[in-house]
Amino acid sequence: MVSLACSHTGARLQAVVFDMDGVIVDSHPAHRFAWREFLRTFGKEVTDNELDFIMDGRKRKDIFFHFLGPLTDERLQEYGNLKDEFFWQAAPDAVPVPGVFEFIECIRQAGITMAVATSASTNRTRETLQRLGLRNISQQWLQATMFAKGNPILASIDWSASAFNVLRELPWPSRMPRQESGQPRTPA
Repeated sequence: MVSLACSHTGARLQAVVFDMDGVIVDSHPAHRFAWREFLRTFGKEVTDNELDFIMDGRKRKDIFFHFLGPLTDERLQEYGNLKDEFFWQAAPDAVPVPGVFEFIECIRQAGITMAVATSASTNRTRETLQRLGLRNISQQWLQATMFAKGNPILASIDWSASAFNVLRELPWPSRMPRQESGQPRTPA
């Protein structure tokens, strides 16, 4: 059980952008199941170590290419749908990260703007947040697929900071790879 005390002292945060998978939702077991089952349909048995590749915030296209090689756009769509079917079988195993409700409530009480940035599809984002009672974090979420280059989550954080008109400060070292353009592209 996590216990948080909401404090309004110190420097004031202006906005918080959460990544969904692995930050507010413990969906990694469901993703591992889905990818393992998907790859089995191609006769590929993968180890947990090999599946660590999917946990690095990569775009789905990059994951497919890693395991299956180059694919046409039609195959990417077809395989994406199949992988999603496996994910939905395991979706009940995805649960809120312990302490996330209390943490979000502290942020809300402090009047801080919140958003969710994710590389998940709009449908999966909406369904997951609603099913877990997290939909009220924000009326908006940012799909990392909106961003053309670089790390999609860093790009969405950059974009969020601009949209919320706040200064972007990272909780990790400045040597972290930076988004090349920081500009969202229009979703297709």
